[in-house]
Amino acid sequence: WELLPGVPGRETSPLPTRLHEDPAPSACKLDLNELLQIFGGNSELVRMALKRFDVKSFSRLREPWESKDFKRVGQIAHQWKGTCSYISAKQAQRAALRLEQSAKALGDSGSSAVLCKEVAAALYDLRVELQQIAPSVVSTLDELSVSPEAHRAATKAASRP
Repeated sequence: WELLPGVPGRETSPLPTRLHEDPAPSACKLDLNELLQIFGGNSELVRMALKRFDVKSFSRLREPWESKDFKRVGQIAHQWKGTCSYISAKQAQRAALRLEQSAKALGDSGSSAVLCKEVAAALYDLRVELQQIAPSVVSTLDELSVSPEAHRAATKAASRP
């Protein structure tokens, strides 16, 4: 979503913008061989992990943000952290961790303009990371669908000394 209402001192606050436009698609690429190694060569587990990644579910953060339920924002960020971890999307995982920690701190503090700005910035960063990794998730799923056996064989060959 484009607006993040609820930042102290403003009726509505746009998502913090360090970039004036949405970022161009990133060169971020998932490594299918790495994913197959992580999941013991089981292409079906890799497929399941990749299918859990749905950038559209980022919008689940809107309601808790708008209602200032920062503990819930932290819980959803925690879920994103796990999802990103499963697919080895390290930058997105770090962004989710930052949002999780800052949202929980804001929830515990009750009110803090500084923490609110940090949560908004972390939310923006997570959105950017998720948008950048999404095309790679799709292409990796496509790659996996073409020839999972070939990828399994390549993984086994790569892991031999």
